[in-house]
Amino acid sequence: MGIIQLADVPKCSCEVAMFYHRYREPISRIRTIEQRNHMLSVMQEDFERHIRAYPQERNEYSETYQLF
Repeated sequence: MGIIQLADVPKCSCEVAMFYHRYREPISRIRTIEQRNHMLSVMQEDFERHIRAYPQERNEYSETYQLF
């Protein structure tokens, strides 16, 4: 599976783009399972917090989260 560039996503809200940019660099530095698990936990908390505030963006955010 190749890397999908954010510019190739046909419709992407500003919040989804910010989520993508916030995590893409830290994810690239993950070297251990512990680091991965911690990052997933942090991302899940951020995801849940955002979806509570903006439920209309659930699908976009979910797709971006799953791509990571």
